[in-house]
Amino acid sequence: MFFGKTTAAGHVKPAEVHDMLDSHADFVLVDVRSKEEHMSANIPGSTLLPLDQLASGAEKVLTSKEKPIVVYCQSGIRSAQAAKVLRKLGFQDVRDMGGITGWPFQVSRGR
Repeated sequence: MFFGKTTAAGHVKPAEVHDMLDSHADFVLVDVRSKEEHMSANIPGSTLLPLDQLASGAEKVLTSKEKPIVVYCQSGIRSAQAAKVLRKLGFQDVRDMGGITGWPFQVSRGR
C-alpha cells in the first residue's frame, strides 16, 4: 500500500498529501470540482477531472490503474463519490482527501 498515515479507510489527511507533493511522490492528485471552482482556487500540482466527466474521462487522464490517486473537491461530498467511481473502474489505490476547505496550505488561482 502506497499510503501510510491514513484516517478512516480510504481517506488521507491534507498534511500527508502536502508531504507527498513536497517529496515529489509518484501519485496523481485529482480535483473533481468544476472548471470554474478549480480556476478560483486549486492545490498546486492537481489535475482537473470534474465528477460529471469522471466515468468517461478517467482512463484518458489517469493512465495507470496501479498508480496511487488522491481525490478532492470543495467539501468532501463529490470526492467521496469520485473515489467510489474510480474504484469501480478498477483503479486500485484511491484515497479521498475530502474538501479543499480543509487544505491549510497554499493554493493556486487560475490555470
